[in-house]
Amino acid sequence: MILNKLIISAAGVLFFLASAGAQDEEATALSPDKRFVFQFEDGQPDVPFGVFSRKSGKMVFKATDEANSSFVSTVRCLWAPDSRQFALNYRAGGRYNTTDIYRWDGKTFLKAPSFEEMLGARLQAEKAKDLKAQGIKADAYQRRIWDSYSTKRWIDVNTVEVDAYTIRAVATKEDDFADVAGSLRFVVHWDQRGKWVIVKQTPVSTEEMDKAN
Repeated sequence: MILNKLIISAAGVLFFLASAGAQDEEATALSPDKRFVFQFEDGQPDVPFGVFSRKSGKMVFKATDEANSSFVSTVRCLWAPDSRQFALNYRAGGRYNTTDIYRWDGKTFLKAPSFEEMLGARLQAEKAKDLKAQGIKADAYQRRIWDSYSTKRWIDVNTVEVDAYTIRAVATKEDDFADVAGSLRFVVHWDQRGKWVIVKQTPVSTEEMDKAN
């Protein structure tokens, strides 16, 4: 397989991926050093996503089954400036968006530990504030509406900006439903200990996050 031909044949697919993420085609699919390209194999949407070496034309990374679900239009790849890492945003369920970070080990891209649980704890605290502000009991039943974690950009090779929110529907005293939510924009850093740490968090409405997309 000749990858240059693959890139040309997949131009429509690459544009499709870029349009989903509001970034240009090259920044989304092609690594900054142009060594790797993220796309469908052979440009066919029914074949799994993967990262290919432009030199050899071989797939060096195959996306997980979750990312290759029926929500393929939501998949977005964001390369780090060093081309040795990328963030993969995708919809992993009917009410759930997630993001994974992958790092090059010399042969393939391996999944880094997730920061989702750490961010999720902060979102729960924000949602608890919303419950209190609306006068809703903390132990009220909450129906899941949406959970979302999305890497927006690489600030540097060890730091990413992530938008995250959680939304629940809660029955009110009037037998009606109210939405309660927590939404934050995080700056997350991979430190020298090999752990993610939250450097900064900023309250941002889900509407503003949607506009940024």
